[in-house]
Amino acid sequence: MSAAEQRPAKRIAVSGILAAFCLLTLYLATLLPTNRIFFYGLSSVFGAVIIIEHNVRGGVLFYIATSLLALILIPHKLRLIPYIFILGHYPIWKTYIERLNHPGKELLLKLLVLDLGTFAAYYVFTKLFFMNITLPIDLRLAFLVLQPVFLIYDYVFTLFINFYLQNIRPHLND
Repeated sequence: MSAAEQRPAKRIAVSGILAAFCLLTLYLATLLPTNRIFFYGLSSVFGAVIIIEHNVRGGVLFYIATSLLALILIPHKLRLIPYIFILGHYPIWKTYIERLNHPGKELLLKLLVLDLGTFAAYYVFTKLFFMNITLPIDLRLAFLVLQPVFLIYDYVFTLFINFYLQNIRPHLND
């Protein structure tokens, strides 16, 4: 096989392996009684690796594929909400937002992505599926708590991307 033929095959293989890891972490997030937030966050970093190694278009395809596969393969569909509505597509938005190179605008846009994803999930399940969503705390308080938690997630996400770029990617063979 020539080098030109190996490149697409390698891209497909890497994408498949990362999709499997993503689905595994989503399965663990829906199955385990603890560490769910950790596994939801971990499931989103694989999309960032796809964007780094391929491009944003590859990241979009990865998000769509993993979301659909998760809906098919994972029994607890409602527990996929954080990935499908917020964290799964976040690496795509983060890529574009951080190109602005303006910390204030970046912060506001990242929170806007979170809030729109959260609102979309809430709207879909309360208005379209007529589900009654009950939380152990007031919805407004949950919304306020979610903002700084998401910023911590974004910071850790950035640390992971930097770690990948500096420590893992240089050791991968092209």
